[in-house]
Amino acid sequence: MATRKMETLCRSRNQASTEPPILPPGLDTRDLFHGNRTVAINHHGERYILRLTRNERLILTKEV
Repeated sequence: MATRKMETLCRSRNQASTEPPILPPGLDTRDLFHGNRTVAINHHGERYILRLTRNERLILTKEV
């Protein structure tokens, strides 16, 4: 029984690798920040701050 599960798992992995990946929907940072350098994100009752740096990099920190 374990061998059959392993064969199925290997087969499904091989099939998945030959198919093109499904990409999640994208969001442009210009639409997200609306000209600001920070945006607050609420996730499962926790608050995070997403910052855009001078070098156009993103930093996500959890508010305490």
